[in-house]
Amino acid sequence: MTTKRSTEELITAFRAGELETSGHVNTEPIEVAPEVMISRSLRLPIDVMEALQTLAASQGTKWSTLVREWVTEKVVEAQAASGQKVDPVIQLRRALAEANQAAKQLGIAA
Repeated sequence: MTTKRSTEELITAFRAGELETSGHVNTEPIEVAPEVMISRSLRLPIDVMEALQTLAASQGTKWSTLVREWVTEKVVEAQAASGQKVDPVIQLRRALAEANQAAKQLGIAA
């Protein structure tokens, strides 16, 4: 049975060279989520949804990505029109979405 060592015991063991201190480098790729997303329901007429899916496919993206870009664009426009300070994070996300879309159209993996 192993017992948990106190902080003082660990410090003493480290100073005496009794602890393994060689570093372990994790080379496994990690996925970093840039932001927390929430999910909401969207009700659309069938013909509008079909047109949206066709448009998104023609641009090489998902319909939800396209809608997210449009909503973000309108939020920025509304904030600017009302004199509110536009969140720079939203501006960066918008620019990144445009850059990713351009990269996809050029055949560059984004």
